[in-house]
Amino acid sequence: MATHTTATKIAISTLTLLFSISLYAGETPYDPRLGVLGGSISRSAFTSAVVNREPVDRLSAVDSAHPYLYYFTDLKGMTGQQVTHRWEYQGHVVKEKTFRVGAPRWRAWSATVLPPNQLGVWTVSVINDLDQIVWQEKINYVAQISRR
Repeated sequence: MATHTTATKIAISTLTLLFSISLYAGETPYDPRLGVLGGSISRSAFTSAVVNREPVDRLSAVDSAHPYLYYFTDLKGMTGQQVTHRWEYQGHVVKEKTFRVGAPRWRAWSATVLPPNQLGVWTVSVINDLDQIVWQEKINYVAQISRR
């Protein structure tokens, strides 16, 4: 009986240690068969450029004089997953950029040139392997930003 109790204690200790290591690493084990994906978007921004894997500014609107636009995301705990930036205008998908996340912290960005005849609200959705929207942001594209 003592051997069975000792083996049980060792098994419980081992499982506890493995679970603790997983939490410490900031990773949720990824198994697409489970239908649940871990991870999060810790930062995101529309920006005019990305330098050294960081956005240079944070835009709340963009005008037709500067139509080149980036969308930046800082992904946490999504190693091994595929993430897509889906750019939409008036409910239509205009562009998609897909990334394979290669580390516990992964910075990814996509860019597009906004056509001058497509003023209005643009949406970027961050899509996971299960085609679920895990994050979404909108930006207004205007003819000219008033500078008061």
